[in-house]
Parts: sequence; C-alpha cells; structure tokens
Amino acid sequence: MIDKRTCEPPPPTARPKRPLRTLVRVSSGLLALLVPCLAVLDVPLFDRIEPRVFGVPFIDAYLLFWVLALTPFLILAARLIPSPDES
Repeated sequence: MIDKRTCEPPPPTARPKRPLRTLVRVSSGLLALLVPCLAVLDVPLFDRIEPRVFGVPFIDAYLLFWVLALTPFLILAARLIPSPDES
C-alpha cells in the first residue's frame, strides 16, 4: 500500500509576511525618491529665463540645484529601503 504522506507534493512554502516596520521603511524610501522627481517634473514652476542666479538663467540653476541635491535623497532612500537579504 502506498503511503499518502510520501506521494503528496510538499506543501508550498509561503513567503514570510514582512513586518510593518519594513513596509514603513520601504514607503519612506520611495517617498524620498519621489520628492526630487516631482520637483524636476513640475516644469511651470521653473520655466523662466529671468531672474538669473549667479549669471545663469533660473531654469538652468534650478535643474543644477536638483542634480546636486539628489545625492542626499538617494543616500536616504538607500538607507531606508532594506536589502533583500535583510529580513
């Protein structure tokens, strides 16, 4: 007689649920990435040649500012979003 316990496929392994703290960290990290993206995509906010900032048209100065200011946002997101091996 065949034992049913040995013929059945193993039960599917369920992915462990992420704790709420992990989900909050991921959401915070994505929000940190969203802020500079929205600031650069809101073109009517900075689509001006005058005034000039240090002799550079405002549109160029604004975009250069966000290129330089993006680094802290990326560092913050990298620290907040957990790596896959981190449980």
